[in-house]
Amino acid sequence: MNDGQVEEIFINGQGLVFVQRAGETKQPTSARFRSPQQLRNFINNKLDIGGGARTVTQRIPYRDQRLSDGSRIHVIMDPLVANMGLGGMAVTIRRFRSVARKLDDLLKLGSLTVPAANLLKAVVQSQLNLCVSGGTGTGKTTFLTALTAEIDPGERVLTIEDAAELR
Repeated sequence: MNDGQVEEIFINGQGLVFVQRAGETKQPTSARFRSPQQLRNFINNKLDIGGGARTVTQRIPYRDQRLSDGSRIHVIMDPLVANMGLGGMAVTIRRFRSVARKLDDLLKLGSLTVPAANLLKAVVQSQLNLCVSGGTGTGKTTFLTALTAEIDPGERVLTIEDAAELR
C-alpha cells in the first residue's frame, strides 16, 4: 500500500499475493500470511478502518467497500470461494493513482494528440454523448476524470457508477 506505483493488489488465500504496478502485468510477491485467520484479521482491520464495523464473516462472506485512502476493496470468503478451502479468502484492492486530472496532462503524457484533445474538449462543451469502454486498468477513470475537468463548473452533472470513482 505504500508503493505509489501499485494499482492493484490481489490476495488469493494466505499464500498467494500479487501486485500490478502502473504499466506492468500482475506479478507475484513474497508477501504471505501465516494462516487464513491472520489474513481474515488483516482484511477485517482494513475494512474497519475504511468504513467502520463491516467485517466479513461466515454469515456475510463478501464485502465491497471503500478504504480510508479512497482505494476500493472487494473481499469474498468461503463458502463462496470453496476452491480455496475452509477459511479461504480472495481479496482485490484497487488503488487510484492520480496520473492525470486534465486533458492537458494526458497530452503531456503522450496519451492524446492535440487534435484529439481539441475534439474531446468540443464534445464536452457541446454536451454530446460519448461512450468510454475498455478493460480493467486501461485508464477509463483517468480519462473520464480528465474529461470532466472540461465541464463548465456551473453545469449540473449526474454520474451513475457501480462503484463511485470519479471526483
